Amino acid sequence: DPEKRRQYDQFGHAAFEQGGMGGGGFDFSGLVVTVNNSPIAVGNFINAIINFLLIAIVLFSIIKAVNKAASIAKKPAEEAAPAEETAPAEEAAPAEETAPAEETVEAEEMIGSKDGNSYSNKTIGIRAEFPDTWSVLDDEQTAQVVGAVADNFSETDLADQLRQSGSLYDLYAMALDQSGDNVNVVIEDLGVVYGLVIDEARYLELAEKQLGTTLEQMGITDVKLDKQNYSFAGQERLSVFITGNYSGVPIYERMVLIKAGSYMNVITAFSLDEARLDGIMGFFEAYEG
Repeated sequence: DPEKRRQYDQFGHAAFEQGGMGGGGFDFSGLVVTVNNSPIAVGNFINAIINFLLIAIVLFSIIKAVNKAASIAKKPAEEAAPAEETAPAEEAAPAEETAPAEETVEAEEMIGSKDGNSYSNKTIGIRAEFPDTWSVLDDEQTAQVVGAVADNFSETDLADQLRQSGSLYDLYAMALDQSGDNVNVVIEDLGVVYGLVIDEARYLELAEKQLGTTLEQMGITDVKLDKQNYSFAGQERLSVFITGNYSGVPIYERMVLIKAGSYMNVITAFSLDEARLDGIMGFFEAYEG
């Protein structure tokens, strides 16, 4: 659609051109919306939220090192402790039931499908149909906005990117009225080990404190993070509702987490109007097909 492309070039692509992302990396700092004739640099807030995933990865590395040190210290003590004598059992006790292993999900299965203003992801069970007042960026446009480097955008290429970089923007959609409203779906590969032990609740627990600190360091005041159960696409999901104040303007964001295999999917909606957040999340429904 030429008109949507023009609006994208004027507004969404500004995150690439004004943010100075030619050298790569996430930078939405050039994204500005106007409220009551005052420019508000909402891009700084979006930058901080994107760092949520990066913060989590760093915390995972710290936890891994601490756990390793703890296991090394604990092992000698276990070896030194005498084995407890147990009376012979007359009958062997039945083996304890163990939880079934988590189903393996390949990177290719995590990639959603986009067709015009429609998006679907069968693996995490969601789909969305955005109105004409919104634009769903294709994979090439999304790569430009987030500063990713890629030459090809087939499902295989995107899956390879997810494996190599550890994260992938599966969806980026934005309102065309320059309100700043947007929603994205980011996939993070937790890896084989963390994929087994990190669920949605643990993921939030690891990242929420650092996320709040990061937002405050970027000039966002009155930051509040509220973990909630939230009805999303027909199911109750763990979510975090984020509020803050930037240059006198309230800002709102909701993040919903869905884990599939060893992958964490973070669906994030942003708005300057709290009342619009539920409407943005309401674009999503359960995938049936």
